[in-house]
Amino acid sequence: MTTTSPTSQAFDLIVIGGGSGGLTAAEFGAALGAKVALVEADARLGGECLHAGCVPSKALIHAARRFQTIREQLKPWDELTNDSFVKAMQAVNASIDAVEAEHDNDGFYEVKGVTVFHSRAEFSGKRQITLADGTVLTAKRFMIATGSKPLIPAIEGLTDTDFLTNENIFKLAKLPASLVVIGGGPIGCELGQALAMFGCQVTIISQDERLLPRDEPEASAALQASLEQYANVRLVFNAKISKVTADNGSTVHYAVGEQSQQVSAERLLVATGRAASTGMNLEVAGIEYTDRLIVTNAKFQTTNKHVYAVGDVMGGPNFTHVAVDQAVSATQNSLLGLGRRKRNLNELAWATFTYPEIAHLGADEASLIASKTAYRKEVIDFNTIDKAVADQETGLIKVLTDKKGHILGATIIGGPAAELLGLLVLAKQKGMKFSELGGSLHAYPTYAFGLKVFASGLSLRTFESGPRRKLISLLRRISLRS
Repeated sequence: MTTTSPTSQAFDLIVIGGGSGGLTAAEFGAALGAKVALVEADARLGGECLHAGCVPSKALIHAARRFQTIREQLKPWDELTNDSFVKAMQAVNASIDAVEAEHDNDGFYEVKGVTVFHSRAEFSGKRQITLADGTVLTAKRFMIATGSKPLIPAIEGLTDTDFLTNENIFKLAKLPASLVVIGGGPIGCELGQALAMFGCQVTIISQDERLLPRDEPEASAALQASLEQYANVRLVFNAKISKVTADNGSTVHYAVGEQSQQVSAERLLVATGRAASTGMNLEVAGIEYTDRLIVTNAKFQTTNKHVYAVGDVMGGPNFTHVAVDQAVSATQNSLLGLGRRKRNLNELAWATFTYPEIAHLGADEASLIASKTAYRKEVIDFNTIDKAVADQETGLIKVLTDKKGHILGATIIGGPAAELLGLLVLAKQKGMKFSELGGSLHAYPTYAFGLKVFASGLSLRTFESGPRRKLISLLRRISLRS
């Protein structure tokens, strides 16, 4: 039950923000025996990931991929197309409701000993916050996990238009006939492609020279090639947007080089990054912050040693799995006095759920070259993986290793890339050599089995020459004599 009466209450740990990081910190804190309060400004728990990010976008993408198989048989804007989009949006909301009912709800956390408040909170002291109704909460430790919000660029006229972001696009009541997307990163590409699969005319405008600039060039090229196969998708690169005007929809004015152009659409989606959600009177608590992040040290402490921060509010990387991982470490630091530090970004894994699906781990080739790190590159084409051939999937697995064969980074393009990446993540974190995956046993036919076969081949290479070759020859001769 939500506490609402104006009063003063004391806790060991107060978590501000009910998204992935905050929910993890609250649950883990209570499991450690602390008296924990969770404060969430919205009426529902779950945060951006559940309501406007990971869950709804992946549900929409799933529906779009299914619809894509029959879209070519329909007239682009007929009633069945829009009806399918409406049903897809209903499925999106059903997915949100299912996750919320399972574990992202007040009752789930209250049973675990967490006191839940739904209210905006502001710091009224270094160890004190005040809720909107005047309730004062004090604690020995605080955890800020308020996440991020869409970063809206300073483009002339943009705020005068009824633009979409990831926070409201899932509220669309009908499929727009056309959509302009500002931004060629993961959000813009995932949502732009999904709506294109339903038949929407989509233009993606990027200031960069390629899509997904944080991913390997091969991944960008594969996604670009996929999108260019759609007759209803247009891609614009190296664009400098000058203004946006509202005229029967939205018109984006931009230049590529010296050439001025414009494109109009029924709806406009802004997907240009994220900014930290602050605005809690942080100054009163002695917490330093900028317009993009709350300042933290390597142990997640803010400039107020009693207050910690995790997730997007620290300035990224903006991933749910990162926020959850950080929350576990930061909670232990705050309640147990441990010194768990932020992970090295070389261990970071992420996935973009476009078609083809793209997944990445650790270092990329550009960073290794820039740091003058010696590396080896192994590339597995999907045409050598029987399951990919059966699925008629094209793609590749690229693994970067050091001279001894330990994994430095990897990129997977196509198939179940995000799921397959898990094998390489585990191997890297355990310090295994890539070739050691050849000793694992996987079901056939699977993508994992194809990865195993390739890794086995790397092991066999070590027996082709040198001391190992001589040892094998000796053992063979001895064995065959008996």
